[in-house]
Amino acid sequence: MPTLTSYLEDMLSNGTDADVVLQVGVGANSLSIHAHSLILQRAEYFRIALSSGFQEGLSKTIVLEDVNPHLASILIKALCTDSLPNPPGVTSLNVLEMLSLCRRFMFPSVISSGLMSIAEKRLVRGENALTLLAKAYDLDLLDAVDRLLSTIRT
Repeated sequence: MPTLTSYLEDMLSNGTDADVVLQVGVGANSLSIHAHSLILQRAEYFRIALSSGFQEGLSKTIVLEDVNPHLASILIKALCTDSLPNPPGVTSLNVLEMLSLCRRFMFPSVISSGLMSIAEKRLVRGENALTLLAKAYDLDLLDAVDRLLSTIRT
C-alpha cells in the first residue's frame, strides 16, 4: 500500500483523474502538466483562478507562458507532496526563481521555506554569494536577502 504522498505523486506523474491542465512555457520549451484542482488550490492564485468565473475557472486550463516548465513541474510536485528534494540540474539561481514563483502564485509557506533552506545550504557550500544576493534582490526577495546575509555572517 503506497503512502498518501507517493500516491499523490503517482497521480500527478500519470495524470490520473486530472481535471486541470497547466500550459507552461512557449513553443518547443513548453509543457502541459495535468494536475488536480484540489491540490492546486493549496496555492491561493490557483484557488482564485479555478473557483471564479474567469476563463481559467471555466476551461480548467491555466496558461503560464512566462514560467520555466522544469521549475513549474518541481513546484507542482511540491504542492502534492510538501517535499522539495534538492533537485539535480537546478541551479541556486533557479531556486531563487522558484521562490519568486512561490510568492507570485501564493504557495504554502512550507514550500517556500524548503526552497530557502536549499538556497542557504548551497550558499554554505561556497556558491557565488554575491550572485545569489543580487538575484534575490533583483527578484525582490528581501526575506531571502536577509536570510542569505545571515548565513554568510555565521
